[in-house]
Formats: sequence, C-alpha cells, structure tokens
Amino acid sequence: MFVAALATVGALNSEACETDMQLLEVTSIRSHDPAPAVDPSDAKPSAAECPGERAYRGTFEKTGQYQGGFFKNDPCPCSLKLLKPESMKSLPNQCHPESSLQNSLLEAASRVQMSGGAMALRMYHYIAATIKGKGPANLLVFSVGNDSPLWQTANQGGRTLFKEQSKEWRDLVLQKQPDLDIDIEEYVGGGYPERDALLREVVSDPRVAADRLGMKSLPDTDDWQTIIVDGPLNAVGRHQPIYMASLLACKTLRRSAEKPVDVFVHDVDRRTEVSWSDALLGVQNKTGFRVVLWPEANGHFPGDGGSAPLRHYRFDSPEQIPLCSLYK
Repeated sequence: MFVAALATVGALNSEACETDMQLLEVTSIRSHDPAPAVDPSDAKPSAAECPGERAYRGTFEKTGQYQGGFFKNDPCPCSLKLLKPESMKSLPNQCHPESSLQNSLLEAASRVQMSGGAMALRMYHYIAATIKGKGPANLLVFSVGNDSPLWQTANQGGRTLFKEQSKEWRDLVLQKQPDLDIDIEEYVGGGYPERDALLREVVSDPRVAADRLGMKSLPDTDDWQTIIVDGPLNAVGRHQPIYMASLLACKTLRRSAEKPVDVFVHDVDRRTEVSWSDALLGVQNKTGFRVVLWPEANGHFPGDGGSAPLRHYRFDSPEQIPLCSLYK
C-alpha cells in the first residue's frame, strides 16, 4: 500500500527542546524493555511523540507555490524513536547544535549561509555537528553546492562523495574546489503521477526498485554512515536518491551496527520528498525523525535562511528501516 503522508512540525523554544531531549531518552530506553511492544500509534502521545504526520500537500499540489508558514500552528515536536540510549546521547543538541562546533566550522557554515545557501544556518550547524560527532566516516551527498566544502571539512579524514547531475555545474565547482570528489549521475526522472505510480510498485515489490532505481556507480557493498539528500532539482525529483539512501543505510547496518546511520532529506514540504521519505525511511509514529527547523513561539521562522523542512533520520538497526527486510 502507498503510505499515507501526514507530517508534523513543531514550534519549539529552547526550554521545550531540553524537555523533549529528556523525554526522547526515556522513550528510547522504554523501546528496548523486554515487555511486550506497544504500537506507538496506539499510545497516548507525549511531548516527545507526534500523534501523526501531516504533509503539506494541498496548496503546493494545486499551485506549485510553497508557503513558508504552513506548519506554524502545529505545536507537536517531532522526534526520533526506537534508538539505543548510546545513539541518543551522541545526537547533536537540537536547540543549539553550534555549541559542539569548532570556530572553523562555524565560520564555514556562516559563509555558506551568507553566500546564498538554501538551508537555514541552524540546519548547517546541525548537519555539520552530526557529521563531526561521528568522527571520520563515509559521507554520501546527493547535491553539489556552496555547502559542499562544509560537509567535506566536517568529515575531515573520512571519505566524502558527491553526486551531481550537471556536468557544467560540476566543472564550475571544481574550478573553485578541486579537491571535491564529484560523480555525475543520470537520475530517473518523471512527473508526479509517474513518481507516485513507481512508489506504489516499489512498496509492493522492492525488486522493482532494484531494477529501475539502482545506481551502478553506488554498489551496495560500500558502507555509508551519513547520507544527505539535497538534490537533484524538483523537476527531476529526489525519489531515486531517497531509495538509495534507504537501501545503503539498510546494507550498511546489516554488515555493522557499530555506528548509527544518519539520513538527511531537505525540502520535505514537497510531494515527492514527503511520500518517498515516509514510505522508505519512516513515519513519525513508527521510527520517527527530527525536523531540524521549526518556527519560533510567535509562529515566525528564524531569519537566518531558508525555511523548507529538513528531516533527520537516525538508524542503529536495520529493522528500523521500513523495507530493509525485503531488500536482497
């Protein structure tokens, strides 16, 4: 079945966020109790449990126009679930991710945001803190932009690979940053009806995904501890990178769960990003996810850049990934 999308983004201030972190740890520990498991969707939601997800579809699907304040009246904070306590403790501070970053990374993030980066400054801080906190690892980024040097710097000592569709853009970026490792990828495109139909097929039979969405340039024998999906453009769609993120996270954790796998998906106010993330990475009342940018208490977004939602998934077991048991 095609997974229905409901999304919740919360209005969080610093005090509420600290409370949420405490409740997240309790939720995580309880999820590993030997007592019989309870479907989170049947439980009474706490401050750390969104009762469901409400995707923003209506106006965008009708007009193609994004309205930045669409979730300002939704007070429930979104959260990660089912993680082991040690995985929870290594997460960045959701309210102040900059607190764990060195000055060099703070300055690099500010340069990206000031040069026209599409994310808010808090998002750059949060992703960089996540990457840096795991130590040198394998980082896969679907997108090349002004933020590419930031991700590579945060992953100093590890492998950072970028996937890009445009050869012209890659060549232009390499003139300024010749040390970046950038592969060209021909993505599977299609309009919304085609993407929706393909998702129904993928969920019904994941073998369809392997045949139509697999990337030969990304063998599933490689381990990736962090994956960022911020491309390609909406006209092409991010369904293929989201599928690859799901598959690679699954295969990585099957081989070793020593480190959790983090998946970031940007622009999750759009139809494809919402529906494919829900189906292949998880929904709030199951595995859960964090939304890294939220409105202030007055309903306005911080004035530090884009307000398109950024989802953060963290997995420390392959069983947490919806279709992992069906991937060969």
